[in-house]
Amino acid sequence: MKKILFSFLWISSSVYSYDNHDTIRITEKEHLKDMALIVQQHLTAEALYLNVLSLDSIPFETGKLKFLNRIEVCCNNIRRLPHFFSDFTHLEVINLGNNLKLDLKSSFMLLSKCYGLKEIQLYSSDIKIVPDEISLLTSIVKLNLSNNIIKVLPEGMSKLSNLEELNISSNPINIYSILSTIKLLPRLKKLNIYNCKLTVIPDSLESLGNLEELILTGNKIKSLPESISYLSKLKTLIIADNQIEDIPLSIIKLKELKVLLLGGYKIDENKLNYIKKKMPWCNIIGNKI
Repeated sequence: MKKILFSFLWISSSVYSYDNHDTIRITEKEHLKDMALIVQQHLTAEALYLNVLSLDSIPFETGKLKFLNRIEVCCNNIRRLPHFFSDFTHLEVINLGNNLKLDLKSSFMLLSKCYGLKEIQLYSSDIKIVPDEISLLTSIVKLNLSNNIIKVLPEGMSKLSNLEELNISSNPINIYSILSTIKLLPRLKKLNIYNCKLTVIPDSLESLGNLEELILTGNKIKSLPESISYLSKLKTLIIADNQIEDIPLSIIKLKELKVLLLGGYKIDENKLNYIKKKMPWCNIIGNKI
């Protein structure tokens, strides 16, 4: 038994203990040949990392790991998730980022059976259209769709009643269409629309009344709408690296705002000083005259 354990651990430390829980991490593709042994020795593993291994599919031995709560298989060539994913009843987090050929429709249908799923990472996956089957993922709290080719979101997104964090940065989004969809998300607290080539922020922004963090960095926005004052729960507003020339005085109504990151803009100094005076509770950072 000791000899087998030594041989097993010698596989570039493929398995180790993390916070008293087993984590399986394969870092070299050649070690996948030992997957059956690794799984057999760690049937109660709670996390599995198979990133950057040029995988076309997820090893079938993975299906025996019934206690997984985290799976990371980013930067591979996976096309479809195996049927046994519907048996991962403990799964909370899955990272599928940078799998360019992944069948999202079938993936969402399988993952809808993982009733405890909280987070999905789908960044850098060459996604143009988000299938309406995303509406089946009603348990998710965090969704990352950054760095894709998404212009609009499906109406089914409005059924994600538990979604609190949405990252759609680095997409050529239609902001009017996006807001018409996400305004129906009752628990949305964090929205990241960094680097989306936006020139305006519509007044319909006011519909996101539960928003606590808004990231607008890296766009071409020249001004903020008066309706920004309706985001009464907003705590962090990051608008650096835009073309901001003016900030509405109505921003002083944001009593919960703790951080306002401007970057370097030609905002009238007197107006900015007035806003700072009226918002002593807020850390206002950056301005250039």
